[in-house]
Amino acid sequence: SGPEPTVADGKEELAVTSGKLTVRVSRVTGLICGLSFAGDEILSAPMRPNTWRPLTDNEYGTFFAAKIVLWKDQGRLAKLDGPIKVNATAIGVEIIAQLDLTTRWCQVCPKACCCLNCCLKEAGESQVMMKYEIAGGRVRVYSTFEPRDVTKYAPPRVG
Repeated sequence: SGPEPTVADGKEELAVTSGKLTVRVSRVTGLICGLSFAGDEILSAPMRPNTWRPLTDNEYGTFFAAKIVLWKDQGRLAKLDGPIKVNATAIGVEIIAQLDLTTRWCQVCPKACCCLNCCLKEAGESQVMMKYEIAGGRVRVYSTFEPRDVTKYAPPRVG
């Protein structure tokens, strides 16, 4: 319950206000780029998907890092895949953004790598659907990881 959310549709971002909470979503990235409560900004950087975690000693010994290093920066490199969808719900506003997590394969060697300058891209390798529900002065963030083929190289974490 609470006041009905209002949507301000700008060229570069959407701003949804519900009570004292304002959520700003970038039209370029599909990510929450601003979150303020009673006029005070809470975020210092956009909320991004995370597909990385520190490696353990055992993983270094089995060369696990070489197999999964392509996931290290995928949250930072995620690209918006299509337009952002804004829907009115019975209690508030729902914003949905589909993000493409493009993996890269090296032209020099037959393995995944993280070099952005010498690699071929395989678009659509995996995607993350970000859903933001804004109502009653609150925001709920949902992410759904949609792998194309995790048997090749699964991310070490999704969050």
